[in-house]
Amino acid sequence: MKISKYALLMMAAGVAITLTSTKALAQYTLSGNYLQVGVGADGSIINPSGSATPVAGQSYSSHPGIIWDGSGSGNFSVNNDFITPGTPFQMYSLGVNGNYGYASYYAGNTLGATTIQTGPLSTQTVGSYGGLNYVQNLSFGANNSIINFSVTLTNATTGTLNNIAYASGFDPDPDVYQHGSYFTTNSIIAPGIVQATGPLTTNSILIQDLTGGAVADIVASWPTYSPYGLLAGINNGDGDYSIFDAWSISSLDAGASATISYNYIINSTPVKPGDPILTGTVPDSASTLALLGCAMVALAGIRRRRQMA
Repeated sequence: MKISKYALLMMAAGVAITLTSTKALAQYTLSGNYLQVGVGADGSIINPSGSATPVAGQSYSSHPGIIWDGSGSGNFSVNNDFITPGTPFQMYSLGVNGNYGYASYYAGNTLGATTIQTGPLSTQTVGSYGGLNYVQNLSFGANNSIINFSVTLTNATTGTLNNIAYASGFDPDPDVYQHGSYFTTNSIIAPGIVQATGPLTTNSILIQDLTGGAVADIVASWPTYSPYGLLAGINNGDGDYSIFDAWSISSLDAGASATISYNYIINSTPVKPGDPILTGTVPDSASTLALLGCAMVALAGIRRRRQMA
């Protein structure tokens, strides 16, 4: 997204992995055959590589957001970075008892979150907020265009935590480098599934709820971080906007956990309700839902469990 009135503001052979670090923080660039994903030290998407915030026209190869090569040849051109152009924005946020914290490349880390690389194409982020512990596992396959997030929230206190909420989202810009346009055609195509499409490239990126119960949002007044505000459901239509999913978990007793799972999916053309990429019945040319265990997760829903001492 360009700076505007709304901005006050992520194997085998062929898989290359780059790890960069600063003195105090580590960031990661994970590369498969179709996707190159930058993961920051706080687990938010976009690898800053210790450099200053990118500016328009700068090469982002050293700090990608989500770069896609639809041919599967691992040729990650800045022209196919879906979220780093302009004023880069991706975030996740966590609410407890009506208050919230967040991690975002754009605005920092109020969750105390830290990230390690757990495999060639995976990271794990841990943090906490308001007595709620947070674990995010991010992963994708070498030969697909799906980034899977599995998030486990655990009540680390001796009492009940109420009004728990979680949200994740980003500003998509698939047309910027090839056509110079920040405009996207945006749609909520099913409950918990929100998509942005570059009308000139026709490339799309979407958020897919696998757990159930997510509220999808298309938001003009970005950046926004509050998971509570996003639970209201916002649909501002087409434009230079951001897309989100938000989940509500009413309460967790002491030691109890809930798990949320969702995907970011890139496709060469817009996805429609019932398409195989969303149902998992037939993977697209660059995706295999089975590799991510999505079918099992989707059936599980938000799982609550009592942790054993």
